[in-house]
Amino acid sequence: MSSNSLGRGEAGSIFIQVTEAVDLIGRSTDNSLVSSVSARARSSANAGNLTVDAKQLNIRDGAQLSVRNDGVGTAGTLQVNADRISLSNNGNITATSTSGEGGDIFLNSQNLQLRNGSSISATAGLAGGGGNGGNIIIDTDSLAAVNRSSITANAFTGRGGNIQITTQGIFQSPDSRFDASSQFGVDGTVEVRSLGLEPDEALVPYNRVFIPMDEVMKNSCFAQRKKKQVRLVITDNGGLPAGPGDSVMPMPLFSAEGLDEELETQSPPPSSPAPDDSGWQEGDPVVEATGIIKTKDGRTLLGMVGSSLPNAEDAICR
Repeated sequence: MSSNSLGRGEAGSIFIQVTEAVDLIGRSTDNSLVSSVSARARSSANAGNLTVDAKQLNIRDGAQLSVRNDGVGTAGTLQVNADRISLSNNGNITATSTSGEGGDIFLNSQNLQLRNGSSISATAGLAGGGGNGGNIIIDTDSLAAVNRSSITANAFTGRGGNIQITTQGIFQSPDSRFDASSQFGVDGTVEVRSLGLEPDEALVPYNRVFIPMDEVMKNSCFAQRKKKQVRLVITDNGGLPAGPGDSVMPMPLFSAEGLDEELETQSPPPSSPAPDDSGWQEGDPVVEATGIIKTKDGRTLLGMVGSSLPNAEDAICR
């Protein structure tokens, strides 16, 4: 499908609007013709514009969507509005001019994919002539360019075009490229705008005021390692169940009501030194918890089984 101008008049424009998909697939058997939709001029006149509105646009196996000027005129504008745009196996979207100004490409989608040597290009100066490269403006939720695919806005002696991509997520394989350059002129720019948070914005600044661990431990209610005490050792299958249907062995649970009895039966012999009420001092070691204590108000605390705590409430750090 094409709109051409061979004389002074400008080429006509093409507007395609469908509710489902536009599929451009393949070449002729002798490879001389490709499946395509194009607005083209071959003189000093300007090429026409090309617009596609569809739910999906699929271009593959060498097919192309293009605006082109083979003379000294300007290439037209190419615009696609589709939920999904897929280019695969050398599928192409192009806006080119031989020696005039390159055309602009506007793509609006939710998902844009380029695979296996596919390209989006706005090029000026195909015959080594002047003209600035066209611009490529892409607005999509996600963009993937993989397996030797490319997005380019190049020129020969004129200025390279600009590439502007606005997306929430982008994936580019190492063998794919985004390029806005000029062989003998000024290079264009490639700008990627992310609608999500920038990496610096996603990080929460840390608190620069650190509390020394010695100060934290000094006022804690950890038991002192120097004192003689009864150890509770739990042995079983470890942290993982023996089989998918088995449950993990929980730590023993001690209620606040029975804590006094438990401590009395497991308290140190009378010959042991009396507990020091001076509290934890700097230099005293820290002892790990050996049981779980259930308080009357429903709180669950890690504690020492066999310690000299008179009741569960004393296990709470004030």
